Amino acid sequence: SVAPAQVREYLFKFKQTFSVRLRYFRMILYALVAWGSAMSMIVLSIIDLVTISDLECDFIDTVVACKRLNCCFAVEVVSHVLLTISCLIGDSLFLCLLPLFCLVYYAYRFVYRSQKIRYVVFEPMSILNRQIL
Repeated sequence: SVAPAQVREYLFKFKQTFSVRLRYFRMILYALVAWGSAMSMIVLSIIDLVTISDLECDFIDTVVACKRLNCCFAVEVVSHVLLTISCLIGDSLFLCLLPLFCLVYYAYRFVYRSQKIRYVVFEPMSILNRQIL
């Protein structure tokens, strides 16, 4: 039979190794989400830049450009939300501030630019009237 002291010692060691493994898992999860978020931001910035330059050269219509830019905006917001959640899961409260500030900026941009009826950031009529781009 096993003594209760040995069982307690085994459970204590198991708890220590489990907490270390969980901490490493959180760090790896945060690193993967941060890397994916950074790569998606780079790709979306390139897509935004190409779309705006195509719009200025009249290669695409304003409706198509607005659809692309609004889709990119939605993906950027989702990417920053995932990054903020992974920072909170990974116990990186200080690192959580940067994506949180970006989310506040996106919320400001959405509230400032969205129309009363349609909740979009880029509107074709406002681009045609040269109000925003």
